[in-house]
Amino acid sequence: MILRNRIASLIILIAILVLAGCSGAPVKPDQIIPGNYDYAKEYLTWLTHKEMKRNKVMGLSIAIVDDQKIVWAQGFGYADAQNEIPATSETVYRIGSISKLFTVMAAMKLAEQGKIQIDRPLKNYLPQFSIRTRFPDSGPITPRTIMTHHSGLPSSLAKGMWSSEPPAKLLDRLKDEYTAYPTNYVLAYSNTGLALLGLMIEQVSTTDFCEYVEQSILSPIGMQQSSFKRTPVVEGLLSKGYRNGKEIDQVPLRDVSAGAMYSNVNDLILFMQMVFAGGDIGGRQVLRRETMEEMLRPQNQDIPLESPNPVGLGWFLKIFNLSEGIGKVLVAGHDGGTPLFRTSLVILPEIKLGVVVLTNSTEGRKILKTVTREALKFALEAKTGKSVNLQEEAIAPPDKVAAEEIMNSLVGRYATLSSLGSIERKGQNLSAKFEDYKFRLIPSSDGKFGVERKDLGIFPVKKIGGLELSRVQVSPANIDGRQLLSIRYNNSLWFYAEKINPSPLPNTWQNMLGRYQIINPDPKGSPQDMILSSEEDVLVLRYKNPLWHPGEAKHYLIPRSDTEALTLGIGRSSGETMRMFEIDGETGLLIWGYQMKKIN
Repeated sequence: MILRNRIASLIILIAILVLAGCSGAPVKPDQIIPGNYDYAKEYLTWLTHKEMKRNKVMGLSIAIVDDQKIVWAQGFGYADAQNEIPATSETVYRIGSISKLFTVMAAMKLAEQGKIQIDRPLKNYLPQFSIRTRFPDSGPITPRTIMTHHSGLPSSLAKGMWSSEPPAKLLDRLKDEYTAYPTNYVLAYSNTGLALLGLMIEQVSTTDFCEYVEQSILSPIGMQQSSFKRTPVVEGLLSKGYRNGKEIDQVPLRDVSAGAMYSNVNDLILFMQMVFAGGDIGGRQVLRRETMEEMLRPQNQDIPLESPNPVGLGWFLKIFNLSEGIGKVLVAGHDGGTPLFRTSLVILPEIKLGVVVLTNSTEGRKILKTVTREALKFALEAKTGKSVNLQEEAIAPPDKVAAEEIMNSLVGRYATLSSLGSIERKGQNLSAKFEDYKFRLIPSSDGKFGVERKDLGIFPVKKIGGLELSRVQVSPANIDGRQLLSIRYNNSLWFYAEKINPSPLPNTWQNMLGRYQIINPDPKGSPQDMILSSEEDVLVLRYKNPLWHPGEAKHYLIPRSDTEALTLGIGRSSGETMRMFEIDGETGLLIWGYQMKKIN
């Protein structure tokens, strides 16, 4: 009898545990009352707990703002796991590149004061700045081209970036580097550009950059727990940083104005409220309304490589078609990433709704998009009382009709920064292969192509890595003589692949193949295990950077001369230079500011 009771109790306990483990999302009410955020908060609490547990994110803080009303500000998990300090709305995080919005506002404040003109050359205000270029017809690098990431500057000067090196040291390091593109050619995200903008702000204002931003932007907004410096207030509220559940020491950032700001969701609520009020907060006009509007205005509509991917001054923009009752709306935002912190801030300026999510773990990258997107969706439904489909413009399915010349023009080899591929034609079928993935390209009469994949040639594959193949669209483009494939997802530019026809590797580059060691490393964060090899006459630089990721990274390059090679692809980190140099009577390689010596 006792044994039977114990077995029954055990069965009940197992059932309870199974039910608890299988608990689903809260049941959505049949009707949502406009302005009632109860279900949104309940659902997002469930989702956040689930995603944090599944992806081992230690701590997260989130806030939702409805115009001047604080809808929700909540922390989850731990800011300090060892001391069991919970994450709250006051927990301070490193917000990474969200910092750039505040650097841009500081520059625009100088423009309002008549101290700079954003379309004048940067060198007018920062005469110490110089960099080499291969584009004699390029326009000047200006504050505007920097704020829109169209300066053509390299993505990052990695040497010294994650160290206590003074920000102004960047000027010395750039003198022997090259621009990657002419100005206003393509959106190529550049930390280097925003770092230079900070140095310009410091020079023009004759004030330390961090102090100027605090005096002109942060303090007027009321962001008392935010700073570009690790102040005593910041220190007292600062979260620890984690990777794989383990606390990791945080490293300093040289390029302060590009990503070194500390903040919390409480202060970022004030920032979003200021944006919604056209630069006003509590009767204080931080920036003029027309300045705020200009920052949110698409700046790159006349650049052929990018339509329809708009960018503002500091803000990245999208157009979402939400529902029949709401229609198309502008979405503005910026993500941030440091080695340990991942963050996102998104606003709907026309509807005056905003979300910010801050995490203290490398693994935060796995949940950031999901939590932010769902928070925006359910907050929007709560505000309007209408069902929302938070998607960009849908891609029309291909009609399987294509001109012969378009089909034939696509055949060949292609490259991105980190992958090689090819397109072949067999009869009326086009097949594409990139790395280990094979696809069939389905033509349309508008010259664009859909993507289809079947396992074993039989079973349709709908998703790869969480991406829906039905939302992928490929279209050829010929820009300045460069044959490109534009790959879009959800009707937004995802990346470009460029058609290549490489010549045999010159002997000078054949002789450089092998294993390398960096001889001017940083204390932390330098690439390791550098190997230069070749694949079908294309150079491949493989390396590891444990500061960011334990796995291997690779960049493809093509020789430009016997001593210089350029990273392949179009956009961020592409078009950058690796070159030979002499050291101790031997030939080494220089890239991203790092000097590499062959070790075998």
